[in-house]
Amino acid sequence: MAPRIFFRVPLVCTNCGTLNEARTIDLSSSLGNDPEWTYAEPGEALDVAPEELEDEFLLLRRSDGARTIAIELWVCGSCKLYSPARLEFRTRTPRVIEFVGAIAVPALTRDVLDEANFVTRKIEEWTPRPGEDALRIEELRRRI
Repeated sequence: MAPRIFFRVPLVCTNCGTLNEARTIDLSSSLGNDPEWTYAEPGEALDVAPEELEDEFLLLRRSDGARTIAIELWVCGSCKLYSPARLEFRTRTPRVIEFVGAIAVPALTRDVLDEANFVTRKIEEWTPRPGEDALRIEELRRRI
């Protein structure tokens, strides 16, 4: 398995309502070049250039400032179902981003996708739920 950054934030599963604790949550991405698995808490700097996000995520729109939003899927430790999470990053330097935090997203609606700069490449595994932007999700799948 490729090295991963595990984002340590507590999230409540939008499927079953279980609180997934920060130290055990399954929310991660293969960002950067660190050969080891690493863990990031809100406020931590990551040795990842902003443009490296395009290696891991599908670009929806370029960031117009220091803040970047990415949608990643995570797995609830209780019900074992995927849920989306909104990750926020802030550019510190041309080679470093800061992990600002994450929140659980109940659905991949038009508003959620319009706010995001990136979306996970795992979108191909996502089955749209009622109220989600099914047409946009299908278009994203075709881009992978």
